[in-house]
Amino acid sequence: MSQNQYGNFRIIQEIGKGGMGMVYKGYDSVLDREVAIKFLNIQSKDFMDTIKKFKQEARNQAKLSHPNIVPIYDFIQESGTLGIVMEYVEGETLENLIVRKSRLDLQEAIEIIKQVINGLDYAHSKGFLHLDVKPSNIIISKDGVVKIMDFGISKSLFVKNINIARTNPGTLPYMSPELFKSGDPTIQSDIYSLGITFYEMLAGVTPFEANSADEIINGHLHYQPSSILHYAPELPEQIDKIILTLLAKNPNERLKNLKDFYELVNLLGDDKNANSINQHLGARNNKRYKIKAIIYSALILIFAVGSIYYIMDQVLANWKSGKDLLLLNENEDKGGNKTEQKKSSLVIKALKSPVYENLNSINQFNNNIFCCGEYGVILKSSDNGSNWLILNTNITQDIFDVIFINEKKGFAIGDSSVLLQTTDGGYTWEKQIFETDNAFLRIKFVNQSEGFIVGNKGLILKTNDAGLNWLRIKSNSLSTFYDIFFLNDKTGFIVGKNGDLLKTTDKGETWIYQNQLTSSYLKSINFVNNRLGFIVGGDGNILRTENSGETWSKSEENFPNGLFDVTFKDIQHGIVIGSKGLILYTTNSGKNWKLHEPKLKKSLNRIILTNDKSWMGVGVNGAIMKLSFN
Repeated sequence: MSQNQYGNFRIIQEIGKGGMGMVYKGYDSVLDREVAIKFLNIQSKDFMDTIKKFKQEARNQAKLSHPNIVPIYDFIQESGTLGIVMEYVEGETLENLIVRKSRLDLQEAIEIIKQVINGLDYAHSKGFLHLDVKPSNIIISKDGVVKIMDFGISKSLFVKNINIARTNPGTLPYMSPELFKSGDPTIQSDIYSLGITFYEMLAGVTPFEANSADEIINGHLHYQPSSILHYAPELPEQIDKIILTLLAKNPNERLKNLKDFYELVNLLGDDKNANSINQHLGARNNKRYKIKAIIYSALILIFAVGSIYYIMDQVLANWKSGKDLLLLNENEDKGGNKTEQKKSSLVIKALKSPVYENLNSINQFNNNIFCCGEYGVILKSSDNGSNWLILNTNITQDIFDVIFINEKKGFAIGDSSVLLQTTDGGYTWEKQIFETDNAFLRIKFVNQSEGFIVGNKGLILKTNDAGLNWLRIKSNSLSTFYDIFFLNDKTGFIVGKNGDLLKTTDKGETWIYQNQLTSSYLKSINFVNNRLGFIVGGDGNILRTENSGETWSKSEENFPNGLFDVTFKDIQHGIVIGSKGLILYTTNSGKNWKLHEPKLKKSLNRIILTNDKSWMGVGVNGAIMKLSFN
């Protein structure tokens, strides 16, 4: 800005930038108060006519007085510049909040959306439409008060010409279908945009994200949104019904007003209210939901024909609601021969995750569980996964593994030779500098002092002083090593990319290649006791030893998916996880493996046995799941 003073308004500093122009913090010398000033970027041949319409609309809007609406104070019009002066709110936009947290949990989203509904409903009652409802136009003050910004601006500048709206890509993902058809905007247009916003709050993405404006518009006009449970399986399944009603293509099939939305939001979060939500939506005589109800009833009848279909239906329904999944084991091999497999049940439960980034690894020390993932994510739970704290690492590289050697001291490793160390339980992390450019993939400690890191380009690092110094150990290989396991202080194994299997008997000072059993990658190695051990990897390979790794044999079962990790609860019960949501389980010490059906919607990358003798796994899109045998 070349000019810092406009009448009694002085520009202090820039605080934001958007498709509609620049936003500045300012000072009103007459009323002695801080203000926000938005200078509008109007791309119109009819500049003066646009200003006239805008002024008239904004004057009317200035009469709105509601705690959830940012009020307009004044105008600035000088030398072809149009600015609007409004209340300065110190806080964070909903857009920034979603970016910072990836997605919001249900209760936080409900508290925010209820305040937005209150403000928007008040404006509707006064005859005003917003027509640009989106997270960047919603701000949350430091006191937790939610306020809607930019009332009336969009109606003056955007709706009359859709090509103008196309120049603002931040608006397209939230616009209702009728606006693309040059239809008249209504209350239902705002309801649609608010539905998109609510979806993004819970999923972390908008429902019709695409690489071009035409693809986004096509999504609004022709496609149904993906189930929000795909992104947040712990949410109640009624959320999908609410979202589909809000985002109906036909405005007449959406909610009649925002009071209905408020009532539905109040019912969310409590399974006891599921019937009330269904009745509320059903009472609207929505033709689309009548059709869905008929289809669903038909499916119920089909599934009721046989018990196996019934079980599958229950599994899918419970998966969506985040409840326990029940799978009955079989007691025969593929030839119909009786095996030592015992009748058992595998129960899976999706836990709430605070992030959407892929999670790569998980470990536990005493009562604290840690997991890590993309973009420097490290999570901590002290209540067995019920609640998670996002720890601040101050890095953006992917983290592949995290481990603690006592209550306070831990390490995290990742891409680009990242090695982080904490001495306060994970609340602060210090980065150690390495001159190498490796991907550090797995870290294990044999005892309190001796530890190892393995990675790509044949990397093996060893510490003898609890991580103060790390020395590179010769591997005579440029392969990628994925996992390392020590049977005792002296004997250990490494597995890697091309069927690599290395062994040490001198505390990791030297490593010797073993006979190659496969050319596919070997991803994970684990021992149940001093003799019984397993390796899993590509092409569904499961290797088993009963003599401390002296010899290994392949499992007779053939599984098409790559396998990622293996762990056991006791000498009989074990689980293997793999790509495309695959889970295998055994109840006879790994002599036979059974395929979990149905496969998980989200693949797991790593799994551990927790202190309560159940498994916990982490995987794609922030998935955190708990598994146990009944």
